[in-house]
Amino acid sequence: MLELVNVYAGYGTGVVLHGISLRVKPGEVVGLLGRNGAGKTTTLKSVLGLARAYSGSVKFEAREISRWPAHEIPRLGIGYVPQGRRVFPQLTVKENLLIGWMKASIYHSRLDQVLGSFPPLIDRLDQRAGTLSGGEQQMVAIARALLMQPKMMLLDEPTEGLMLSLVREVERLVRAMKEQQLGVLLAEQRLDTALRLCDRIYGLEKGTVVWEGTPNDDVDDLRKHLEIRME
Repeated sequence: MLELVNVYAGYGTGVVLHGISLRVKPGEVVGLLGRNGAGKTTTLKSVLGLARAYSGSVKFEAREISRWPAHEIPRLGIGYVPQGRRVFPQLTVKENLLIGWMKASIYHSRLDQVLGSFPPLIDRLDQRAGTLSGGEQQMVAIARALLMQPKMMLLDEPTEGLMLSLVREVERLVRAMKEQQLGVLLAEQRLDTALRLCDRIYGLEKGTVVWEGTPNDDVDDLRKHLEIRME
């Protein structure tokens, strides 16, 4: 589904990724673990065309997309939930969800289906998104991406700043994506979350993959080397 091969990417003249290679299959949750500045966000943005790929290959469903304009890539079926949720605080929940839809009829046909996975949002559709809790704002961001019927989801630290009960809720949503055969590329700092959710894990340091394995492997070296949180 998604494959990066020897990708060097960054911003302007600054190279952040140094030869990243990874793959994600349909129905697979793949984790990107590392400290702040390790290159997790840039890896996601290199898929979306938001970080420039200087060399290497980025393929989605066997189609080379590393030179595609950023606004064209989501149309292939790639959803993105950026770090920090990024809702529009002055807009209502419903207006946040409607952003990006040209045909309201299609939006409304999908809304009820998607909201079934987000019960707390059902009674808050007319509430300003900026008044929601952090966990509820994260739900809005994930629901907005799912409304576009993606084949794959890129999630950038979706549990950041959430209390434990809401972390578990995000984990439930990721498992539901897996059951729907979406590919998921998950940037995380919580090792325990990655171990519960991921089929495979890549450990990043200074824009380079320094560890690759599964939750069944010995991850002590990964945890100690990257100083990843175990919470």
